[in-house]
Amino acid sequence: MLGPRPPGWLFVAAAAFLSYLALFFHAVYRGPALPGVVPDFGGGRMLLGTVFPNSPAARAGLQPEDQP
Repeated sequence: MLGPRPPGWLFVAAAAFLSYLALFFHAVYRGPALPGVVPDFGGGRMLLGTVFPNSPAARAGLQPEDQP
């Protein structure tokens, strides 16, 4: 014989957790690409220290020492 049905709030909590888990894995494995730059915050301003080849930043035309 089956036990009593779980309360409704438990289904809402489980749905919220599963939605968060799906969003997390989507962001980690299928999310946006990394920009491909290493910022340098020296001198009170931000400059691009390194721009990796064939990255979205390089394809956009950013160069090392650019100030975004």
